[in-house]
Amino acid sequence: MDPITSSSSSIQSQPGLKPYPLAKTKKIMKSDPSTAIMSSEAVHIVNGLAGWFTTYLASASLSEASSSGQTRISYEHVSRAVASRPDLEFLKAIVPPTHSAQTLEQFF
Repeated sequence: MDPITSSSSSIQSQPGLKPYPLAKTKKIMKSDPSTAIMSSEAVHIVNGLAGWFTTYLASASLSEASSSGQTRISYEHVSRAVASRPDLEFLKAIVPPTHSAQTLEQFF
């Protein structure tokens, strides 16, 4: 079985998980100046991985929300998920931890 086809079909077969529009994924990939040519297989793979990553980050964030007794995900939960998981460490600069107003007042 073709890995591209099997990964696309497994993404589509998961309940509630819809792949991103391929045209949007391709447009984002083309926005990188170092990307001159890309195969359709590469676009499918990146599209599937983007969906998987989004689901993973949402699941990690939901775990943080659940541990706080909440059912909705907020920025604080995403931030805590990024801070507490080594595999999400590359997002620390993009998703910094939240600070209370009192903590920020100490700096000013």
